[in-house]
Amino acid sequence: MSKPNSIAAIRAMAAIILSLTLAALLPVPRAMAQSTVSGTLAGDVCRKPRKGAPCQGIPGAKVTIINVENSNKRAVRTNKLGRYTQPSLPSGTYTLTAEKEGYRTRIIKRFPVQFGLKNEVRPPEFLLSQVTLHGKVVDRDNNILRDAKVMVINASAGVIREAVTDGRGDYLLEDLPTGHYLITASWHGASGASSASLPIELDDDDVYASTIKLADILSPDPIPAQQTDPPEEREDGDKVAGLNRPKEVSRTSNFTEQQLHGLPLGGANCSLDPSTSIASATEALRAGPLKAAARTSIPTPPC
Repeated sequence: MSKPNSIAAIRAMAAIILSLTLAALLPVPRAMAQSTVSGTLAGDVCRKPRKGAPCQGIPGAKVTIINVENSNKRAVRTNKLGRYTQPSLPSGTYTLTAEKEGYRTRIIKRFPVQFGLKNEVRPPEFLLSQVTLHGKVVDRDNNILRDAKVMVINASAGVIREAVTDGRGDYLLEDLPTGHYLITASWHGASGASSASLPIELDDDDVYASTIKLADILSPDPIPAQQTDPPEEREDGDKVAGLNRPKEVSRTSNFTEQQLHGLPLGGANCSLDPSTSIASATEALRAGPLKAAARTSIPTPPC
């Protein structure tokens, strides 16, 4: 290689090295810098499925995202499929809360958000649940009352559900929205007809109502009722079946005096035609839009 060519090659190599050095010293464009410290949080809010059922998205649920270090708060709503996204979220530790009227609120605490090359983080899906109501109906001597009619009403939300007691005098109503309710149990037969009501607040996955006694009724099959404690809650969230002991759980302490007086039947024991009472209440609540249910007058029999 001639000397001029050698000098030219050295100069070319020096120019390349200088260019690379200068490029390394230049500031990184803002868009590229942000991609390493912020990104998109994407997740799902679903209705808690029954065993073996697929997850069903909840549209319109509110997801609140709070930065633990600086208390910065963001909030988004789920779309019609129950999915939400929060773009431009800085890396950090967050508390995530999902809520929807009629469902129990769920919280994910101290969720670490660190964005990588994909620049998207998916937290565990939120499973929002409604309430399962458990209860029992007995006669004046605490014998089980099978085939007693049970109706639960949340007039302000326009919710009305019905059930019938089984061979143990028990009833079960699932997928009830949270809120204040009135439970009305009624029975009629050869020994007469009677009805009694109980106000209750549904605010947990499983709520165990106090036993409703129909004081004017004697069961045609006098079998003493067996009381069962609600399952005990473990620290890990699992439930353990309770023992058979005479214990009841009542959830009426959060009612104000005004709410109690405003409830149909006023929680009193009354003698009436149960089929007429339940049919009238059902027709009244179903006649108009749900939002008008709170203004509906439900017939109250004389006590």
